[in-house]
Amino acid sequence: MMRELIAKIVVPSFEEIEAQRQFITDQIEVIGSERINQLAKEAARVRLNAYEPYSHYKVGAALLTRSGGIFTGCNSEAISWTQTDHAETSSVTAAVKSGEIKRSGRTFITALAIAVEYNENNKAMGPCGNCLQRIAEHADNCILIDADDKAKIHRITSLRTLFPYGFSPETTKI
Repeated sequence: MMRELIAKIVVPSFEEIEAQRQFITDQIEVIGSERINQLAKEAARVRLNAYEPYSHYKVGAALLTRSGGIFTGCNSEAISWTQTDHAETSSVTAAVKSGEIKRSGRTFITALAIAVEYNENNKAMGPCGNCLQRIAEHADNCILIDADDKAKIHRITSLRTLFPYGFSPETTKI
């Protein structure tokens, strides 16, 4: 029984990891460093508008679409926590309500920068599971950029790296 369970372990293969590394590299080259830095600056700027009376954790996000648009969002907390808007999902909603799906289709997200305050106890973190799920709804893959409150980029990864077996329209073929 133990061997059967061990045989069912699934982790990304070396080839899948290298494919993501190449995807990220290609996207950086296509988007360009100036545009990526602009996303980090926009995320850091909008972060200052966050409403975070409970967590005291400001987050800003800037999303780049296939059509070249940039949409921002910040966290806006509610006492019930479950109704809190996260910066990442706020930026997705801003793009949707502006008509981005009509312009670019369901998979309109190319890149998403997230800005948080960095210190010894708080290093960059990727989007939470709920945000990853929302991003996966509108990107089969995209780059995710972690920046600090001064717009310094600390890490660039991809949606598929953080969410390799995500539930999405692509994986479910819906």
